[in-house]
Amino acid sequence: NINRMKNHVDFVKGQDSTCTATETVGPPTQPPTSAPCTGSEFRLVLQTDEYGEETSWDVTGSNGNTVAQGTGYGANSKSEINECLPSGMDYTFTIRDTYGDGICCDVGAGNYEIYVDGSLVYSSNGQFGDEEVVSLSGGNNNSPPTPVLNPTLAPVPNPTPAPVPNPTLAPVPNPTPA
Repeated sequence: NINRMKNHVDFVKGQDSTCTATETVGPPTQPPTSAPCTGSEFRLVLQTDEYGEETSWDVTGSNGNTVAQGTGYGANSKSEINECLPSGMDYTFTIRDTYGDGICCDVGAGNYEIYVDGSLVYSSNGQFGDEEVVSLSGGNNNSPPTPVLNPTLAPVPNPTPAPVPNPTLAPVPNPTPA
């Protein structure tokens, strides 16, 4: 690399130099793999209007922390954003337009859809003012459901009859003569 830098400097100065260094190239770097989502899988499909740079959004947990956000979109662009939301709380999605005319229909046909765990939970035509707020329920932990077994009754012993005393006859008065 020093020879490469020297050659670059010599080239810039107008001098001729030969490069004798060799560079070893290793195997290609694999893209990072993300861990599987252990919360709720959030997907936003966003179509901006002609002023995509005015659009921003965020997802805030019920604890007040922002867990996902986006901004800086292009004009009339379509984006799909996937995020993993921590389980165990509810969320609020807020989309904003800095000009205050939403993302449809004065200057383009913007809209958006929100999916949670693969299911469409909200679809907007993009007609809002400064912002639009959507409540999302969270709490999925992606663990398999706990099987529910048919209930079994606790063992009950066979009933035993209560002891009954031998019947006694009620006393009968002696008959009276007629």
